[in-house]
Amino acid sequence: EVNIPIQKVELYFGGYQLLRIHRQYFAFMEKVSIAHRKPSKDFELFIDNHKLPVGRTYLKKIRKNFAYLFE
Repeated sequence: EVNIPIQKVELYFGGYQLLRIHRQYFAFMEKVSIAHRKPSKDFELFIDNHKLPVGRTYLKKIRKNFAYLFE
């Protein structure tokens, strides 16, 4: 078990396509295949068959830098 605050992980890996997408999740954006809007108006990202939630706080930055995922 690793016990490191998520903010420290973000500082260390933040420049390597590892992007914070939720208060509890990061994603390697090169692995993301698509963004999907759920009926609740929230978004999730797909990596293979795995769904990762996108926090509203992070959505604007993701849409700006990775617009192709939302087409």
